[in-house]
Amino acid sequence: MKQMVYQEAFINEVLHDGVYRGYRFEVKSMGIHPCGYIYVPKDCIALSYLDSINVHWGFTFQEPDGIGDCVKLGWDYGHHGDYSGMAFITEGKKWTTEEIEEHAKNVIDQVIELNTLAKTYQVQSGQLLAVVSKEQDWLTDATTFKIIDIDKPLATIQKRGGLVLSVLLEDILAKCKVVR
Repeated sequence: MKQMVYQEAFINEVLHDGVYRGYRFEVKSMGIHPCGYIYVPKDCIALSYLDSINVHWGFTFQEPDGIGDCVKLGWDYGHHGDYSGMAFITEGKKWTTEEIEEHAKNVIDQVIELNTLAKTYQVQSGQLLAVVSKEQDWLTDATTFKIIDIDKPLATIQKRGGLVLSVLLEDILAKCKVVR
């Protein structure tokens, strides 16, 4: 694992790569700032709901990986509040390779959770429900998912850790079955 060294020149250097929970990730230096990347299968349900994934200032890169059946998703650390190797930006957070690796693992966890949730609840007619939002309450460590069928709200599920705290519109969820 190489450490991020900020500089004024643009480069494209892999500082660290690995596999976490079956998903490949990379930490790269672009010279003036670092970037994080994950690789997800092209048929990954989460690709339709990237706005529901909490990542540093959002995804700024998405393209086929050119190797297999994956899409490469990326985000950068060149935003307000981030340090830059450019001479005129002298303040901001200097991100380490280890911190970006942890962010990549967190993004992978969110992708897996989103995929699992979307695949788990299916209307008896066979139509897949769509997860449209995920909100994290950092004070209570509760995660709220809102699930819809096309544009009609069906359910809101709130979890803390692996424990489901509350389910609203239970009569509609009762019509759903678990798909394994």
